[in-house]
Amino acid sequence: MAIEERERELSERADELDEKEEVLREYVGDSVRENVEEAVSEVMKSRGGSRLGTIGSLVLGLVGVTLVVAGVLNGFSGSIDAVPVVFNSQTANLGVTVLLVFSGLAANLAAVAD
Repeated sequence: MAIEERERELSERADELDEKEEVLREYVGDSVRENVEEAVSEVMKSRGGSRLGTIGSLVLGLVGVTLVVAGVLNGFSGSIDAVPVVFNSQTANLGVTVLLVFSGLAANLAAVAD
């Protein structure tokens, strides 16, 4: 008898907690979403336009990707006959490869940061 009564009390308490949890999820979820949307909106308003604009950022990103691809191809130019070698020296070609790849990465970072 006592066990059945205790189980009933626990079941009622579990139902109450489930209802409270549902209310909290709904209230807190909406509140957090609204606060995040408001904060993002304020930041976007205060930030203003980008220096390069959308098209400029896209072009800079494409230039960056092109430089990275050129650097990788230059790195494999000794192994791939279809890709011309820039210099006869492997050290010079490695320098060109590093320069192209890092320039491309820097251009991509600049495009993303804008």
